Amino acid sequence: MTPTNSMHSICDFPRQFYHGSSELFTQFEYRRCASNPIFGRGIYLTQEHEVARCYYSTGGAIYRVEVNADPRYTINLETTIADQSYEARLRIQFLLREAGKQMPPQTTKAWDALDSVRDVMTLNQRNFRLGALGIWMIYGHMPANCHSGMCDNGVHYVLLRESTVSSLAPINI
Repeated sequence: MTPTNSMHSICDFPRQFYHGSSELFTQFEYRRCASNPIFGRGIYLTQEHEVARCYYSTGGAIYRVEVNADPRYTINLETTIADQSYEARLRIQFLLREAGKQMPPQTTKAWDALDSVRDVMTLNQRNFRLGALGIWMIYGHMPANCHSGMCDNGVHYVLLRESTVSSLAPINI
């Protein structure tokens, strides 16, 4: 997984995303969120309108989603633990400790560190716990060998806390 210009530093973290859905709604509810076998439960967002369109179906909408939260509380799955913000590193350490795991070397990719708890908790439990610890988003590319069959290329942004959504509006298709 090679980071591209789609991956973000804290300074240029995106605030606007898209979400395609088969349902109409006025707010996200984490308890009703999709669970993906690669990233776990969360609200899946994209920066690409066309990717959101893949998840839209009649009776639903494509939503413009704006978030307002501190990017230091996000985890870039493709970078090392050392490349995470101090706040994110601390939350990774808390999660690992709760799972009875040792903190791996700082050169370990965040994805691998978070994946190490899978023998103790499911991806959904992991994401719920990260959200409770203050992490509001995890993001990264889907591994090349995993595809949902949709046009879901690019970075997957998984919102773990719906309270970070400052604006949610359906847009014309």
